[in-house]
Parts: sequence; structure tokens; C-alpha cells
Amino acid sequence: MATLALRTRKPYRGRVPGAGFFTASALRRALALLAVMLLALASSGCMMFSLRGQLAQMSTACSIAGTLADDGGAAGPYVVALLHDDAAASDAAQPAWRQVDYFVMEREGAWGFIVGPGNYGLAAFRDSNGNFRHDAGEPLLTFDPGSSMSCSAGKVFADIALRVPAEATPGAATAIGLPTLGQLRPRPAVDRPAVSGGQLLSFGDVTTLEDARFDPEIAAASSWRPLDFILAGRSGLYLLEPYDPDKIPVVFVHGINGSPRDFSALVGQLDRKRFQPWVFSYASGLGLDTTVDILTSTMLELELHYQVKRFHLVAHSMGGLVARGFLLRRAERNAPAEVPLFISLSTPWGGHEAALRGITSSPVVVPVWRDIVPGSSYLRELFYTGQEAGAQVQFLPAGTRHHLLFTYGGGNTLGRANDGVVTVASELAAEAQTQAERIYGFDDSHAGILSNLEAMKTVNLLLAGDGAPLR
Repeated sequence: MATLALRTRKPYRGRVPGAGFFTASALRRALALLAVMLLALASSGCMMFSLRGQLAQMSTACSIAGTLADDGGAAGPYVVALLHDDAAASDAAQPAWRQVDYFVMEREGAWGFIVGPGNYGLAAFRDSNGNFRHDAGEPLLTFDPGSSMSCSAGKVFADIALRVPAEATPGAATAIGLPTLGQLRPRPAVDRPAVSGGQLLSFGDVTTLEDARFDPEIAAASSWRPLDFILAGRSGLYLLEPYDPDKIPVVFVHGINGSPRDFSALVGQLDRKRFQPWVFSYASGLGLDTTVDILTSTMLELELHYQVKRFHLVAHSMGGLVARGFLLRRAERNAPAEVPLFISLSTPWGGHEAALRGITSSPVVVPVWRDIVPGSSYLRELFYTGQEAGAQVQFLPAGTRHHLLFTYGGGNTLGRANDGVVTVASELAAEAQTQAERIYGFDDSHAGILSNLEAMKTVNLLLAGDGAPLR
């Protein structure tokens, strides 16, 4: 019989690969901010108060995480469904279980959810036909009300072992109420507020770059009030036109304090007969591991939903650090689509020395400062695995070509050659150079590269050639 093993313990401090929203460790690293120059910290008392409050609020979330295995040893994909007892919140006599979120997996492995207070349950099934709905004949681990979990502030349910049976069980429920194709992740209704992080993300909403969610003021505020950004439903992947299976997606990842609108010029130059732009929006105040998890989960679900065979990746500034982490993370989860081309624009591969000043002088130390200090664990793990003594070089997935574009138009304003924000030495860190297919320099500013005519021409030529070196 299919089983569900459940236990609670002290908060888990390791990373849960590919968790549905925040990973357990990312929750502890909740907010991450790299202010472009980090020079306004001393005068930002109100911002620090807001940040401190946001951190406190995020620490009250409940974590539910574990692993899934298939007793039949079959191939995925799989779906882990999260159910919520709506009746418990209203003190009703009988439980009223409703599916509120789900986690898509290409193969057996780790899953996770971050939720608010309430009673929760789990179910899982092998999604043999890939429609995100349980159908008759698909092996199902049914929900057991006796194994429900009562989530309170800060509680952690870890090491939950879900086992999908080898065969479908006669008499098992034939539907759990998951969204059908074309209805991915319905937004929570007014009378049913969100209880899980996944309900707040965009999984392919179709919009334009003029969407108010991409306004510069909102992007800047997300550094200090990332929770507000998330609760407003601004995070996730967006399509700038309805999905077309005959066009290759190009995923754009913005940098610190930025938004998808930063790519207006590049998107405007894109060959829309061959490519379709997808943009990733995230709160700048979130830690890099958390942002990578959100991008990985949303993109993997869209890959499976639309049966995407390949896509390209373009990232600016800190977005490049997110993008490389995303490429490594999706390889862990055996994501199906190929990524022939990764283009980074003015990315601080060697970190930012100003982060250390932020750590030593700020009244509230946000975790990402530790991530982007030169030599940090996050930066190191983008290129190496294992302990330093026996470290092994970590390469991008086979078939992915990285083309590195950097800028040097800032003179010596930072005491060293730079682009006005990041030093050239950081943009050209040895590890990044070694693994780059080719390197291109532009005499422009950190943000100027996004509208630089020669840089845009280079990006379009690389896209047209699927990442082959330019002659």
C-alpha cells in the first residue's frame, strides 16, 4: 500500500533542492539586497525598519518539505498536491479539504512548500500523460486525513517521504481537483486568500512590459519590502505574447533593483517571427537561492505544460548570477528542455567588494551581502562542488554555450576599471572567462549595455546562430 511518512523536528538548515517556493534554508536567508553602491545605508533608517519588519514576517511561515519515490521505478513526471482545510479556519464542524497548490517534478526527488498557518494534507501521483491532473489509471498516493499537519508560525515539517504505488489502486480517487491545462495556478479568490507561496506566483501570465507590476518604483521598493512584492502577486514568469509552439522562448532575467521593463530595447529588437520573449520578475530583496528556486520551479512547470523543447537565456547584472544558478539547479531536477545559449550582460561574477562594507556598517545585515562578497559560498558554488581541498570544477550542462558580455565605460571611478557599478575584474572573473564560449567588451555603462546598439546586435546575432561563435 502507498505510504506517507511524516515527522517534525528542529528547523532544517540545509537547502531543499527545487522547493516549490522558498527552500528551508532560503527561508532562513529570507531577504537579500545588494544596493548598487551600498552608500545610502547610513541614511536609510526608515528602509531598515521596513526591512526588519519584512524579515520578521517572513520568519513566521511554515515549511513542509520532503522527497517522493515511485515504487514502480517508472519515469515521471509527478505532481505533489497540497491540500488545505478551509473549514478549520472557520471552526466548521467538518473538514473541507481543497487543493491549493502543487509541485511538479520531472523525476523522483525533493519537493517543498511554504505556507501560512492552517491544517494541510498531501497527495501525489504519477502524471503519465503530463496534464497536471490525476486521471484514472495513474498511480496515486491518496490523501490520508490522519496524516494532516497543523502549521503554526515558524513550524517545520521535514523529511516527509511520499511513495507513489507501482500501479493504480482500484477505487482510489480519480481527481484531486488540480487545475486543467490552460488554467495553471488560478489566483486566490477574494473570499479565499492565498495560503501557499505558489498561489502568488505567475506561471506564464500573458502581459506587456508596460504592466504596472514592472514599474521602476515598485522594482526599487522590492529591495526593502520584498514580502509586499510577493503578496501582491508580482513574482514569476510572464509571457509577452500567447505561447506559440513554433517560436523559441527567450527568457530574460533582470538585475538588482530592476524589472522586466529594463529589457524594453532588447525585446524591441528581437526577431518575433522566430522567438518569443518570456520575462522573469522577482523581488530584489530576496536571497539568490530563493530567487533561483522560484525561477527553476516556474520554468520547469511551463516546460512540461507547453512541452518546450528548447529555450535561450539572457540575463543582466546580478541576474547573471541567478541565471547560472538556475541552469545548475534545473540540471539537478532533470529539466527536459535544452538551453543552447546563455548570454550574460555586465554580471559581477567575482562579487562586489561594497557588500563587505554593508555587512560591517548596516544595522540590518541582509543575507545576500554575504552571498556576493568576493569568495562567498554562493559565488564559489556557481563554479565548484565539494570542499575547497578537493573541489571539482562545476560546468554548465552539456550543450549550453555561455557568451559573456561586459562593460568598461565607468573609467576609474571605483579606483579600478569599471562600468560605473561593477569592476571589470569582477565581470571578468577567471572562472567565468574559462567557461565562456566567447567574451565581448563594450565601452558603455552598467545599465547602458541594455540599449547599446552594438551589444543588442551581438545578442541578436548570437540568438540567430543558437550560440555559435560570431565570425
